[in-house]
Amino acid sequence: MLKHVGACILVACAVIFVCSTWHWSFVGDEAFIRYVNFLMHHGMAPYRDIVDINMPGAYAVDWLVVHLFGSGSLAWRIFDFTLMGLATLAAVAIAWPYDRFAGIYAGALFMLIHGRDGVAQAGERDLTMSVLLLGAVALLFYARRKNCWVATAFFGLLCGCASIIKPTVIPLGFVLLLMLIVDRRRSRLPILVHLIGGIAGLLIPLLLTLLFLLREHAVSAFLYTLDRLLPYHASIGRLPMSYFVWHSFASDLVPIVAVWLALAGLQKDWRNWERGVLLVCLAFGLVSLIVQGKGFPYHRYPSEAFLLLLAGIDFTLALQRHGKLKALGVVGLGLGVLVLAPISTIKATRYQGKTPATSTMLQADLNRLGGKALSRNIQCIDNVGGCILTLNRMQIVQSTGFLYDCYLFAPKPSRVQEDYRARFWHELQVHPPKVFVVTNRLCMNVRGSSFNKLEQWPQFEEYLRADYTLEVQRTPPTEVRWWSQSTQPTSYRIYLRKAN
Repeated sequence: MLKHVGACILVACAVIFVCSTWHWSFVGDEAFIRYVNFLMHHGMAPYRDIVDINMPGAYAVDWLVVHLFGSGSLAWRIFDFTLMGLATLAAVAIAWPYDRFAGIYAGALFMLIHGRDGVAQAGERDLTMSVLLLGAVALLFYARRKNCWVATAFFGLLCGCASIIKPTVIPLGFVLLLMLIVDRRRSRLPILVHLIGGIAGLLIPLLLTLLFLLREHAVSAFLYTLDRLLPYHASIGRLPMSYFVWHSFASDLVPIVAVWLALAGLQKDWRNWERGVLLVCLAFGLVSLIVQGKGFPYHRYPSEAFLLLLAGIDFTLALQRHGKLKALGVVGLGLGVLVLAPISTIKATRYQGKTPATSTMLQADLNRLGGKALSRNIQCIDNVGGCILTLNRMQIVQSTGFLYDCYLFAPKPSRVQEDYRARFWHELQVHPPKVFVVTNRLCMNVRGSSFNKLEQWPQFEEYLRADYTLEVQRTPPTEVRWWSQSTQPTSYRIYLRKAN
């Protein structure tokens, strides 16, 4: 009875979330990746012409969304809801021999936590990666339970797809495959066909990525991105290790984590191979969070997905016991169903999902200055402030493929920053844009919100002052509420090149 009521509440919260947020606008990193694909469609090569630290898998996901659902904001909402549905199905499949409600519990809470994290987290790379990993683990369990090598091959394929979104998945895929092989060897079962199928599945997406890079003549540029630019990106705005000690999970999840840890220490009848796999995946999620070092909400998704699944299975199994084990199970399920789910749903319904005022105002200004005629004659000095979002909405091609202001102005000098500035400066001299749009936001917020970021690179600041005229500076009057706290809207300046 308890599980039936709980399932009804979780489903009701999920339905309310979907109905209340289907109109959310296309504003986060997915808009940035869409713009990279747009630039590629207009002749720019990834990594060679477009300087970006996102992996090819992120571009492939955006291409898939456009071809399956369309190119507008609603398409990304459909994709986001589809991901959540697939995550729940995978969780139910994993938990099936123990209790199907555990999968519903994990999938619904994962959806609602994702919604509570805010508008900008929709369609994030770590979210897609997490769902692929859940599906991969479901296939791995099926392969072991049914002795099906085809499932092992598809397990490898999903891990490979996740790894071309975030390369940190590559070692996890091989570790999980090794765990299966060792388990089969101990049971004196055939291992060769599973080994070949799993490795082939893992390698196929990697080989397709290599072919993509060869076609774009971007192999060396991609290797430079992995070897130099990506580590520099990771070094900017890093949080101290002490932050992750206390913030490994979202604050709303802490009570559930505490109950689960207490129960896990007492629970002894589910210490098996499958639990080991889920714990390895949980550990991977935590390591991934620390390695990325930024503490963004979506960086927690891999660990949260597997934590909720482990907790859901332990809580439902505890209902079959007596005494304090059963009490802990009831408390854990109650915290999820009666506290976390409703609170997350209420928070998500209060967010503003409309197109940001900054983008609307900037679009009006750019239309006044020529609109699409500005293609290849406009440059954003921005990353997260809305300029790139606006160019994407207007289908305007930027002058260059330089999309990250943090590499230009981060107060962390390095050879990578020098190289990035030199390449950008060269392109400005070859083809100076007619229009610069400068926002007061800085990628990863390493210096706060201020136009003073330009002072970090005096050569560029002087160039802007000497060769351009400030046309307009605007600040939208209303605050932005994309997550639990309202924030000041982005301000922007438009500079026009002086007549010779």
